[in-house]
Amino acid sequence: MIESSVLDRVRCLPLVAGMAESTLERLAAAGALVQAARGTALFGEGEPARAVHLLLSGRVASTATGNGRHSTVITLLGEGDLVAVPPLLLGCPSRVGAVATTASEVLAIDAEALRAVLAADSAFERAVLDMLAGHWCALIEQMMDFKLHDSRTRVGRWLADAAKGAGGTRIKLSVPKAMLARNLGMTPESFSRALAALQAAGAIAATGSSIAILNRGLLEHMPARQG
Repeated sequence: MIESSVLDRVRCLPLVAGMAESTLERLAAAGALVQAARGTALFGEGEPARAVHLLLSGRVASTATGNGRHSTVITLLGEGDLVAVPPLLLGCPSRVGAVATTASEVLAIDAEALRAVLAADSAFERAVLDMLAGHWCALIEQMMDFKLHDSRTRVGRWLADAAKGAGGTRIKLSVPKAMLARNLGMTPESFSRALAALQAAGAIAATGSSIAILNRGLLEHMPARQG
C-alpha cells in the first residue's frame, strides 16, 4: 500500500476527480511508487503491458526505434498522465518504449487492477477516455505540423503552445533540446538553427534552456521560408 502522502497527491489529480474514495484506495493498493532518475526506462518496445504508469511528477517520453536503430520521440507526457493505456486495453505489446526525461515519480498500477477499476467507476473511465482523446488530438496536430510546416515554423508553434501552458511569457525547457528536436521530427542541429532564426526575427530571446517570448503572434504565424 502506498503512503498516505502519496495517496493525497493522487487524490488531487484531475484524472481521479469524482472517483469514490473506496475506488481510489483500491487503485492505490494496486500501485507501487517508482522513483525514476533521468534516463530510466519504464518499459521497452514490444513488452507486454503489465502495468500502467501514472505520472505524479516529472516528464516521460514515449520512444520508438527504427530498423537502423535510430531512436525518435513520439510524445512527451507530464504530471497526471497515464502511460501505456492503449496496449493495456487492447491486450497487446507496447509499440513504444517509455523513458523518464527528468527525475520523476511514477505510480506503477497493476494492469488487471486498472481494468477492474475502469469497469467499476464510470467517472474514472470517462476521465481516461478524455485523456486519450487529448493525446490523439495532440498527435494529429503534430502530424499536420510535419506535413504542412518547415522546422522553424514547427518550433515556433511549439514554443507558443508551451508558453500558453506555462501561463506567462517565459518558459524553461524541461527536457533536453535533442529530445525536443526528435519529438518535433528534426535533428538537434535543425532545432538549434530554428531557435536562432526565431531569435533573429525578434520572436524570442533564448538563454540556455530559458526562453522569453517576445512576440507570441509571430511565433504562432511564422511565415514559411521561401525557396
